[in-house]
Amino acid sequence: MIGSIAFAGRSSLLAGGHRCHGAELSSRISQPVFRTPRAPCFKRHSGRSCTVRAGELVLDRRALQTMAANRIKAELALEDLLQGNQRFQQGGLRNCVVDSRRFDELKGGQAPPAIVLSCSDSRVPPEMVMDQGMGDLFVVRVAGNVIDDNSLGSMLYAIANLGSRCVMILGHSKCGACTAAKGAFISATSGQGDVSSAGDPVSKLLSRLMDPCAKLTGRSGNGSQDLESSLGVEAIVEENSRHVAELTLQNLQENLAGNGTLAEELVVAAAKYDLDHGTVTVLEKRWIENGSVQVQ
Repeated sequence: MIGSIAFAGRSSLLAGGHRCHGAELSSRISQPVFRTPRAPCFKRHSGRSCTVRAGELVLDRRALQTMAANRIKAELALEDLLQGNQRFQQGGLRNCVVDSRRFDELKGGQAPPAIVLSCSDSRVPPEMVMDQGMGDLFVVRVAGNVIDDNSLGSMLYAIANLGSRCVMILGHSKCGACTAAKGAFISATSGQGDVSSAGDPVSKLLSRLMDPCAKLTGRSGNGSQDLESSLGVEAIVEENSRHVAELTLQNLQENLAGNGTLAEELVVAAAKYDLDHGTVTVLEKRWIENGSVQVQ
């Protein structure tokens, strides 16, 4: 069930220099619980008097400063992805080639600023279309860029252990998974078969794309009438990216609830790559502020 996974340990960027590799990484993944001390968080009081020791206040201020700084880093990481896409469109890639110095640097560990959950489509390699080099992105790929326990767990690992703070959900035009989901949704609506009740792997994947189809159908008010013409694949792609971004932030917030301000340092963006023009467009951006989800 989505929302049940978390990983032990904190990032070397947050905890001072330690990076895990090999057997230690396997050991951490086998323990799906955060075991780090609860980080200091800002105390909110509604008109009631309270006493805060000086040391606690300093910790709270430092926590807020760290949160603000990391949120800025997340925004900058997102901007860097979009600038890299502009270079890709212009044919001016500069980061896709790894020189020996960078190769040697990465032997000691990784600290990718951004996580990208993208479709597995061979025409949409995130590193290339956004001109990112080795060690710059923590990439999770699955057909339809859907979220499940595996993709969520991968993101949580990167956030807790590698210092990643920007998350991009990258769908793309002419998506085969969304095209198949449209057909499956029409079949289910007309009573010809429901993928949610099937047990094979492909049906399970397509079932995760049913909610975006249902949302679009509900908004249009078409119900089951003329779905073939009213339910566009591109609309499904965009709605799915938004839907997955919403689920991602919700589940990250739940899993990081015991880790102070960590969830409020994240920025999750829903985006779409256009196969015809090579452009990456941010459809929606989400973050948490004072415990509430903000959408832009």
